[in-house]
Amino acid sequence: MSFALLLAKIESPALKTLALHWQEARGTKQMPAWRDINPARIARQLPDIWSWKYDPAIDDFIGRLVGENINQTLGESIRGKRASEFFRNRGGSAMIDRARRVIAEPCYFHSHGSVYANLARHVEGERIILPLAEDGWSADSVLGMTVYQMPGQQPEGMEQILGDQGEFIPL
Repeated sequence: MSFALLLAKIESPALKTLALHWQEARGTKQMPAWRDINPARIARQLPDIWSWKYDPAIDDFIGRLVGENINQTLGESIRGKRASEFFRNRGGSAMIDRARRVIAEPCYFHSHGSVYANLARHVEGERIILPLAEDGWSADSVLGMTVYQMPGQQPEGMEQILGDQGEFIPL
């Protein structure tokens, strides 16, 4: 039932494609594992997809995958980097907090609005964050996708006002 609620909220066809693949990949488990995600099934979406693996020993995320569009927007790859270090001075604490909650509950996250306000850009878009679990039951990674319109420079001081408005949806 809650997956249907998530799906109903998603406007972007590309995000729906990823969400539907996630749903299919999990089968009878609560969540799919990283190995269950088939890149060929989401090939068109890959430039906008990103993933972080949670490391409980350091209470941080390590970049696993980043698509080329996200890479360009962020200015460098997240692959192999700690989220806390990558987002330092980039205003990414909200992303880290969201990913922690998606893993802890577990739940889905959906948002729309100014998806890169933390980078001092007014970029309208939509985002989802989905949990992954190697054992199918205990979340240990997140798979996300961010789609957006062409970026434009945000007026000075607007980064505190603008931001994507999102909600967590129980699994």
